[in-house]
Amino acid sequence: MPLEGLPFMAAATLLGAALAIAPLAAGIGFVLAIWFGVDSVYLPRRRARNLIDTLIVASGLVVWFSPALMGVVAAGRALYEGRIHFVRPPRDYFLATDPIAFWQGVGFWLIMAGLFGFLAWRYWYPRLMPNAAARD
Repeated sequence: MPLEGLPFMAAATLLGAALAIAPLAAGIGFVLAIWFGVDSVYLPRRRARNLIDTLIVASGLVVWFSPALMGVVAAGRALYEGRIHFVRPPRDYFLATDPIAFWQGVGFWLIMAGLFGFLAWRYWYPRLMPNAAARD
């Protein structure tokens, strides 16, 4: 089969699209499954919670708060190592040679951790503390 022409380009484009979309669809599906699983736990029901519901809520807490935790870990690692690394564009800022950029990088990770933590808390607050949320 020649590696040219419209049929080859169409097949290559479709294969590339499938390889690009499949992981994205799997990630979105995972987050949506957790989202709707958590919402189903807090719907009115006749029976009390069981172990599966507790596991669903625990996995939801891990998924929702993990971006905030990773931001704190990145800032802590930078403080421990004395350097902060960014992938794109590839940059390394060292505390000893470029302290302003280093502290800006640490601040960036802490601000992002705070943002992600706030968004996760806004989602979980009415679920974890329904009485307090009803008063607010």
